[in-house]
Amino acid sequence: MNKTFGMIFGMFVLIMVGVALFTSIIDSSSTLTNAIVLTNETLDIGAGFNATDFNTSMVFNLTNGDWVDNTVIIYNGSGTTNSTAYSVNYTTNGITFENSSWIWEINTISDNNSGVNYSYYHADYITDGSSRTLITLFGLFFVIALLAFVYAKLRRGSEDIFDR
Repeated sequence: MNKTFGMIFGMFVLIMVGVALFTSIIDSSSTLTNAIVLTNETLDIGAGFNATDFNTSMVFNLTNGDWVDNTVIIYNGSGTTNSTAYSVNYTTNGITFENSSWIWEINTISDNNSGVNYSYYHADYITDGSSRTLITLFGLFFVIALLAFVYAKLRRGSEDIFDR
């Protein structure tokens, strides 16, 4: 009877620890292998405005660097975007604006704040494609190993019970 209880308790602890570790592994691998998507971040461009003009040489930066190419979308206070009114340098992570009526809508409608949607890579992002694939498969290998261990424990336990 003690062996059966010990086996059941051991299996319970093993499964609980395995599930806890599995979620941690999967969460970490997602950050390491995928771009993070941000929507509705606010970019304050008030410093670029003066009484009659917008400073087109001023460079603005977002909260996070290492942007994914072609993902930065800026919209004004009325929710419209105009890709010719701004330019994005993905190498330096800088944004410059043109002096246009579109940019002045940000000044008048949304109190100098433009909305930005973009994707970026976490600082720990794995750039090598084959390494990202292996990290993604690591969760699957962990589950297979956990199931194999559970199976071996159950098989050994059932032999102990039936051998009496």
